[in-house]
Amino acid sequence: MSCMFRPRKGHQDSLSDRNCGRRRFEDRLSLRAQRREDQFRKRRKLRESSEVSVESVAVENLNAMADPETKLSAVANLRKYLCLDTSDVKQVVEKGYVSILLQILRTADTSLLKMESAWCISNISAGDASCASEIVKGGGIPIMLQMLQQETREDLLDHVLTCLGNLAADNVTYRQQILALNGCNLLFNIYASHAEHLELILNTSWVLAMIVQSEIPPKQMGICLALCQQLLKIDNDDIWTQAIWIVRNLFHCLKTLEDFIPPLVTSGILSGVVDIIDYPREEIRLACLVCCQHLLRVEDLIPHLLDAGLLQKIREVIQDTDPQFDSVTKKYLQIESLRTLSFVPYSKESVESILKLDLVRKIFELAKSGSFEIKRESLNVILALLECGSIKQVQLIVGFGVMHFIRQQMILEHPQLDDFCLQCIHTILEVGQISCKNSAKNPYSVQCENSGILVQVLRLSNSAVEELRDFADHLLSYLEGGHQV
Repeated sequence: MSCMFRPRKGHQDSLSDRNCGRRRFEDRLSLRAQRREDQFRKRRKLRESSEVSVESVAVENLNAMADPETKLSAVANLRKYLCLDTSDVKQVVEKGYVSILLQILRTADTSLLKMESAWCISNISAGDASCASEIVKGGGIPIMLQMLQQETREDLLDHVLTCLGNLAADNVTYRQQILALNGCNLLFNIYASHAEHLELILNTSWVLAMIVQSEIPPKQMGICLALCQQLLKIDNDDIWTQAIWIVRNLFHCLKTLEDFIPPLVTSGILSGVVDIIDYPREEIRLACLVCCQHLLRVEDLIPHLLDAGLLQKIREVIQDTDPQFDSVTKKYLQIESLRTLSFVPYSKESVESILKLDLVRKIFELAKSGSFEIKRESLNVILALLECGSIKQVQLIVGFGVMHFIRQQMILEHPQLDDFCLQCIHTILEVGQISCKNSAKNPYSVQCENSGILVQVLRLSNSAVEELRDFADHLLSYLEGGHQV
């Protein structure tokens, strides 16, 4: 089978919440950047009783200081001020400290002085866009990347990485500049040289997660995949979460994803992502499910994900009763699980895999007392199964009670659910028409009458929503008169 981009027949993209889902994804990415920034800022706060102010060191004095110890003390005082909750970062930028600090990073021989200066710059980079802009204008990105290549002191590298991550999170232009200056290779080298330093590796993965928000040049994709492969081998759930988001964001373009199927499969990343879907932490489950939703859009990847045990993992998440998750979290994870499952049906074989795990009846049970979002995603899964299933598979799904399930959703009288229900009915009737070969009454039209679906279709034929009204009229003409679906 040739690679085909999904979604099937346009139904996945027709969901009105798809764009909302993308926005939620981007918001989560932004929030992760903020949380990560807050973690580093918090770790760098000094709880000292001594009062430090930005006026304690003047720029001209710092420029004129020839004595290394005096200069180190002055920069340390500035760093102490920047670490205060009450510090005014913009005032520091306006006084011209950024260019002085970058000059120190460019020329100083003393690693402690560089460390203090990098610490100051990393805290300045956590300011607003104007603060980041001043660092970039001063040549901060090439300076930081050069330090990644030349320095070995881990606390210094940690501050440099923080600065690069903050810049990458701030602006697409900054990300492109980091990429153009071989940033991905340098990050991989940091991992290779400091694999035992967990905080440094976590910071490295975070920087890469920020960088890959922009499209990565093909030549650097392999490096990013290699780094993700290594990160997934580290026994740390924070690093796993970052690695999974990196994999998801690497493939903004589905064509790029298609081109990288062989290295993605052989790297073990797919099995690594699937293996931790049921890990008992919300952030990891969410990252894995969203990543799989994207990967499933390319059909040639679906068998590999199924072979890795994706369906079993989805079933475990749907059924999970872990008390650590509150009802809101459980609901959200169930919604994402169902959304992921809706991308799986693309062939009779994939439908059969879902049927063998008895997932259809579990979906019915979940939707019975579920929220509107769960009912909507459940219908989307059922529609995908009906559209891709064989005559016998559709017959089996009907035998599981899909007519009753559809009628229950139609009773709710919600336009979006009604639309899905009509699509499901239309698909079932199409299959029934083929199976009876026009020689007898469609067996499923009889079931529509007996289950009460016909009454609901009649209701929708008077709907205020034009699309629903037209669709219902079309189905009604068949159900009542036996015309072609």
